[in-house]
Amino acid sequence: MSKLTKEQLDARRKRMQEEALNRVAKTEQLNIRMDEYSIMKLYSRAEAEGKPVGTLVREWIVEKLDSKKQSQIENRLEKILEIVESFDQRLQQIEKITSKQKT
Repeated sequence: MSKLTKEQLDARRKRMQEEALNRVAKTEQLNIRMDEYSIMKLYSRAEAEGKPVGTLVREWIVEKLDSKKQSQIENRLEKILEIVESFDQRLQQIEKITSKQKT
């Protein structure tokens, strides 16, 4: 493996710093208020799961948001299925009428 020149190292360091800055800039901190009892339960749960509290809360929020999105998708798919079934019934009726007309 060849050694990098000072210029190459500087360029790599600069690129990594820019990437890190871009990643941090795309996140935000969110503060919430909770009652003392809920906070104690939260810390206890995080400790039981071996995770930092922030990680646990972030996972819960993302999971809830994803489940809402999934629910919306499922509702849309159900509506589409109803429409397709309705069209299928109509098509069957049309086929019956046209087959009677041919005979």
